[in-house]
Amino acid sequence: MGNYGLIQTVAPTIEPLTLDEVKLFLRVNHSAEDALINDLIRESRERCERVTGRQLLLATYQLTLDDFPLGTGSLILPRPPLVEVLSITYIDTDGVSQTVSPTVYVADTQRQPGWLLLAYGHVWPATLVAANAVTITYRAGYASASQVPSEYRNRLRQCVAHCYANREMTDELKLDGLFQSLWCGTY
Repeated sequence: MGNYGLIQTVAPTIEPLTLDEVKLFLRVNHSAEDALINDLIRESRERCERVTGRQLLLATYQLTLDDFPLGTGSLILPRPPLVEVLSITYIDTDGVSQTVSPTVYVADTQRQPGWLLLAYGHVWPATLVAANAVTITYRAGYASASQVPSEYRNRLRQCVAHCYANREMTDELKLDGLFQSLWCGTY
């Protein structure tokens, strides 16, 4: 896909683990450290997403490209699983912002990572030669914590437990290693 920009425009509103289930895992029966544990849950999810390149919980992204792929080329959308494409906009050769009709493309949400493919008989439109001429807005991630694969949830609990027990100094390589084996591909 070449060079691209990717920003998260809407963050997840839930976490893959609840405070109660993590406290049970940690054998903590007081509320004095609830804020700390909640922070560790969020930080563990963010670490997992960074290391694996996946989006665990529903978030919205904007992917920017300098242009569309040539001809009938397809586009990979980072941070699987892809849920839906919300819009594709571009700057046309006259410098005017345009929106690509959803009839022009197909969003493949079954593959991981998700793909954008041209519908039969269509081509990507010509863009102005400029940085970030194409913007694809899409949603990725699981809609609920229960949909996050159990292997990810187990590793997240282990990460929180390690950080809770080692507050002063965590082993960054060990923590990243918890998640590295969850995804062996590239996006």
